[in-house]
Amino acid sequence: MRMKLTRSHLLTIVYCLFILLYTFYISQYRHWWYYLKFLLISGFLFFILQGLLLRSKNWGIVLLLPLATLLTSVLTGYLLLFILRFGGGTLLDADKPDMILLSLVFITLSFFALRYISGGKRPRKVKK
Repeated sequence: MRMKLTRSHLLTIVYCLFILLYTFYISQYRHWWYYLKFLLISGFLFFILQGLLLRSKNWGIVLLLPLATLLTSVLTGYLLLFILRFGGGTLLDADKPDMILLSLVFITLSFFALRYISGGKRPRKVKK
């Protein structure tokens, strides 16, 4: 059984690759606030495009998902770094591994947040 790739799946794959590659690029310069703004703006573009592709009915959720995803991923990143660095070290010192961890958490949460975008035209279930 083959899974059919839709436009939504292709957009998600391209978005994940773009975020990861840009994270590797920007992490060399350690512009932490610039990187957070980039995640927020790219998240807005991603969810708006997904809303258009999936013909979303609820644009309020689509516009709130990037902000909620970014805040949740930063808090989750703090929690993960606190657990990983419990023995010592500094917390979220804006180095390369922290940015990569944040981008992976952001991508994962964005992927799971896609289920809250409801499509407009879905086939009706046939009653038996």
